[in-house]
Amino acid sequence: MREISLREISLKLPLKPRELFILISISLFLIIFLMFFLEMRLLFGILLLISVAILIFFVSALKWRLSSYFFFSYLLLEGIFRKWILPEYSTPLFFVKHIVLVGPYFYLFTRGFKITKKDYPFLGLLLLYLIWGVLEALNFRVTTDLRVKILGLITHFWFVPLVFLIPLLLNTEERILRFFKSVGYISLPIFILGMVQYFSSPSSSINRYAPSQATGDIPIAAVGEYVRITGVFSYITPYTTYLPFVLIVILYLLLIRRLSKFEMPIFLVALSLGIINLVMTGSRGPFAFFIVQVLLFLFFSLKGRFRWRKRVFIRFALVIPILLLIMSYTDVGRKSLSALVERAQTSGDTKSRLIGTYTSFFRFIPDANLVGYGIGTAYQGANNLVEDWKDMPRDFEAEWERIVLELGLVGFIIVLLLRFYILFYSWRVFKRIKSYELKLIALMVFLFQIPILFGANIVFNYLEGIRYWFLLGLLVSVNRLERNNAAKSISISPR
Repeated sequence: MREISLREISLKLPLKPRELFILISISLFLIIFLMFFLEMRLLFGILLLISVAILIFFVSALKWRLSSYFFFSYLLLEGIFRKWILPEYSTPLFFVKHIVLVGPYFYLFTRGFKITKKDYPFLGLLLLYLIWGVLEALNFRVTTDLRVKILGLITHFWFVPLVFLIPLLLNTEERILRFFKSVGYISLPIFILGMVQYFSSPSSSINRYAPSQATGDIPIAAVGEYVRITGVFSYITPYTTYLPFVLIVILYLLLIRRLSKFEMPIFLVALSLGIINLVMTGSRGPFAFFIVQVLLFLFFSLKGRFRWRKRVFIRFALVIPILLLIMSYTDVGRKSLSALVERAQTSGDTKSRLIGTYTSFFRFIPDANLVGYGIGTAYQGANNLVEDWKDMPRDFEAEWERIVLELGLVGFIIVLLLRFYILFYSWRVFKRIKSYELKLIALMVFLFQIPILFGANIVFNYLEGIRYWFLLGLLVSVNRLERNNAAKSISISPR
């Protein structure tokens, strides 16, 4: 397989951000115009969607880097379209992000890419997981519906190639920094929207969820009189997946010396608003994990760097008083914090749920046996495709329960081995890296591996799966950059 040098893949974006925004806006306007003003019937709608899918594929294949960036943008746009603009096309819009990645994947696998044992020591386990998943697609124990099998393969494996794509996309420190800054800037209006949602009526259109054929109409979740916010996302869970990642990215930006005097206050405000949004989601687990991640991130990032501590202390000395003032002396802070505390007190199942993570899947092993019921059978969308599930238990909830039922005990062991290996691999990379900024990124990746110890839903929560494979690809990129920096320093050192 041909190796691609960094020079070959260091391509400039073909469009400036402003031109890209105009192009996307015009395209979306044309699609909406056709849908609403031509009184589109079902057949016309299907033909239009197929045409758009083909167009997206060709454009994304030719402009793979641009399409990759658009993929991450669409993760934020998707909820806007599914909830407010085109709710009747909620299901097709969900799969647009999958189509957008076809082009970059086509480029990736046709042009070739570099795989080394140093970068991908987990490749053997990953291939074993893929092979077992394909074999489980031939498991017709409860259903022969191929749609269930295809959905299962997509759910488990569609975003896995991000681990190979991201090292090509973010192959320099400058590109990583620009990407992180973009994430921070884009988060500001999302955080403001979340605060507006919190104080809006549950019946307000701003607080609706995306319609779903699989689950039907879902009542708006609330704590007392206040809703649990979703931001631009379709449901609460994706937003609570997005928030900790964005906040740690902003924390990273505040710790490095690459921000201007103009950017520093912007990201300090963004960090404060983001934490408030996390409280307003009413989600205890993500909030608790975030607190632990912040403490560990600050501990490891400041360990042994005494000259940095004063500067970092000054920056966060500005954030903490802001948060205390907001939480103590404003309706926004008091009501959101009291609502989270109320939910924590009234929901007494925290301990049982934590214990259940490590025990509940055992009750499904006798039914699932070694090979399970087949991939896709525990996916939430499969309920709309199959009426008779025969002897398969349907009272599952946690991811480990779903994996046991789908892939059996053998597949469950393969998945756990892969995830724990990646966890220890990310720790080794973090300890090995010397460059401070790259080391912080490796630390970030490691901290987001820790939730797998508590049954993180990587497969069936699409955004958590994207975040997982994206960060693993970022770790590979960081590892390569560290080796390149070390090679350069050796080559220029006096003999």
